Amino acid sequence: MARRSTLVVCAALLLSACSLPNLVYNRADFFVVREVGKYLTLTDAQKDALGEAVTDWQVWHRAHALPQWQTDTQALATDLQAPLEAAEISAWGQRVERHLRVALDEMMVRLVPLIATLSDAQIAEFWASFDEQRAERRDDAPSDVDALAQQGIKSMRRWVGRPNDEQVTMIVDWADAQAGRWQPSEIERAAREDARRRAEIDALLAARTAPDALDRWRASLAEDDPPDRRAPEANAARVSLLAALSASLNARQRDHLVAELEGYADLFGKMAAGG
Repeated sequence: MARRSTLVVCAALLLSACSLPNLVYNRADFFVVREVGKYLTLTDAQKDALGEAVTDWQVWHRAHALPQWQTDTQALATDLQAPLEAAEISAWGQRVERHLRVALDEMMVRLVPLIATLSDAQIAEFWASFDEQRAERRDDAPSDVDALAQQGIKSMRRWVGRPNDEQVTMIVDWADAQAGRWQPSEIERAAREDARRRAEIDALLAARTAPDALDRWRASLAEDDPPDRRAPEANAARVSLLAALSASLNARQRDHLVAELEGYADLFGKMAAGG
């Protein structure tokens, strides 16, 4: 359970503009309030405060984040006109992580005052709803190496079109190497990490009215390791797969991928302009 998964579920809807249709982005205040309502019951005043916080964050996001997403997405499209090495893929991943961390910090500046108004009953309701939603997400996650491979193949089809036999084999081999994630020892380790992080979040929520509450949230989020440090072996395997797939793309697939990214770059520009 990532530290980002508390009340900042609303931030998760906004951090990566790639995941948001333009209509949803333009009505983010409405959709975020509705999404948070799946986890806890807000008072009318809290709903208004949340909507205002999202709207204020969005002003910042349009002016500062979306132009960066546009520039970087176009730059990535240019880079992908040729195969990317593993080091280049890692560098792009780190760049995206930095963008997300800045956006999350900006959101927390606006959310911490709202978190301070939550009652103990609302926090208890949140955790109960969170556990239920998390159980549903676990059910949707790949349950074995075959499901993981199919997920990878589906993702590749989304971005480059139909993979060829060689590319399918690469993905299947990568998924086979991830079998350890379903071993009892790994499941137990993940459960212990979940419990540890949950205890940290509980402590933050208990101190939600403290004068230094924002600083506490920032410190906690800063300690949240990015993927390359949180699970280095799994991340290295994923980066290696992406590098191999990048080198294997034919001209049609590469053109498809570049066109997809250029389309997103154009969309980010329009969104930044309020379109």
